[in-house]
Amino acid sequence: MKRMITFILALCLLVPLGAGGALADDGSGQEEQAADPFDRVTLAAGPHHFIGLKEDGTVIAGMAKDGEEDDDHGQCDVSGWTDIVSVAGGGSFSLGLKSDGTVVEAGGAGGGTVEISYDVSDWTDIVDISAGYMHAVGLRSDGTVVTMGYGGDGQCDVDGWTDIVDVATGAWHTLGLRSDGTVVAVGDNDEGQCNVSGWTDIVAIDGNCDCSVGLKSDGTVVYAGGDDDDQQDLSMLNRWSDVAAIRAYNSTDIFAITTDGQVLDVNDRLYENGRSGAADVAFADWYNRTAVLKEDGTVEGGNGVFDGEKLQLPTAYAQQESAGADAGEQDMGVWSLEAYVDEFDLPTDEYYIVNRTPFGGTFSNSATTKSELKAFLFYEPYDAADYVSIRLLEYGDMRVKNPYSSTREYDIVVMDNDGNKSYLSGSMFAQDSDIVVGGTDAQTILDALKKGGTVRFAITESEDSLTKYVITIDDATGFNAAFRAYWDK
Repeated sequence: MKRMITFILALCLLVPLGAGGALADDGSGQEEQAADPFDRVTLAAGPHHFIGLKEDGTVIAGMAKDGEEDDDHGQCDVSGWTDIVSVAGGGSFSLGLKSDGTVVEAGGAGGGTVEISYDVSDWTDIVDISAGYMHAVGLRSDGTVVTMGYGGDGQCDVDGWTDIVDVATGAWHTLGLRSDGTVVAVGDNDEGQCNVSGWTDIVAIDGNCDCSVGLKSDGTVVYAGGDDDDQQDLSMLNRWSDVAAIRAYNSTDIFAITTDGQVLDVNDRLYENGRSGAADVAFADWYNRTAVLKEDGTVEGGNGVFDGEKLQLPTAYAQQESAGADAGEQDMGVWSLEAYVDEFDLPTDEYYIVNRTPFGGTFSNSATTKSELKAFLFYEPYDAADYVSIRLLEYGDMRVKNPYSSTREYDIVVMDNDGNKSYLSGSMFAQDSDIVVGGTDAQTILDALKKGGTVRFAITESEDSLTKYVITIDDATGFNAAFRAYWDK
């Protein structure tokens, strides 16, 4: 939790002096920084405090709100720390990773009647750290993981983990990224935040109270968890692209740094002028205070903790440009990005996604069985929610229409390319001819389309089981490129 995640895709472009990574002489007399495969976090926060790594390897920390010293359990007592290469902030404690692989800790009081040990004195050979609310984890260079603190929800049950290249913590759960791009998780799963077994191609992870987030190598983001009320806000993550780093705080506060230094924010915690030129972001959620580390090492916000100070920049990695990063028409496969037109038939700046040629299928009702069907799928958001519309054409090009004054309901089964089935619902409004799917059901369809390959739909009218439509998309590959192009507009 509350930590910077960066791409682990290529050689390190930047390892600030004192931020880890050996210096080598290439024979020319110039010192050259070696590649560093692990995170180096230089700005972090707990619920009540900020912590930052200065250019000389020392650390500065302070409370996120003036006059709230009652909440200070010693987590800001870091003035004696030296030779630090990475920091982490927990509920009432701070951690610092030293260049020799040992870890120092400040604070740790609290826990009520629960006896908690925040001792990290025996941690050695550590290359990465992360802090949850009352627990922390350390990654050893051999790919195993150590923990300390409260483990009552199973968040410290990591003894069997191997081949881990990155660790992260939520408030009450722990995440581990394996070298093959898959993710493991233990701990509290009340909101589904540990349901990450299907994630692949992941290069970075983070977590908060209710969610886990993963950064994929193509710069998009996946998530798990969040209650039903959170899903509309979290669906914004599906629209993000060109992401270089992710941070998670509080219950559903999730931030991202894009490859061009912009801050993306699910819950709009930042003013517009604080969103550009960023290298990192930290959020003290108890007081709703944000700190943004700028590309010159200065910090905006943070309750003045870092005024007049410069922090080290986090370890930066090159993002390899994937084929089709500028998603053109060919990369979109069968999909097309279409513009609405105005009263003069001129294109506007409002777009939607649709398949260029109809998908095939069959329809059955009281008068026919498995007759030829054509179908179009449309994607377009409305306000903050995503919607998918399905247009059905019977008997050539005759649209299926609802001629009545009441809404028709449909039961929908979607099967993705891996054979996973999801049971959804859709509505065709009065006098309309499209089946509209919204909310989490729309996200399920989008996820299936983004996965590519064969996607199938079985659609049955809820009050007339004889009326059934079956659609087969032979190859949905390219939808993800179209989706990213839509949000790049």
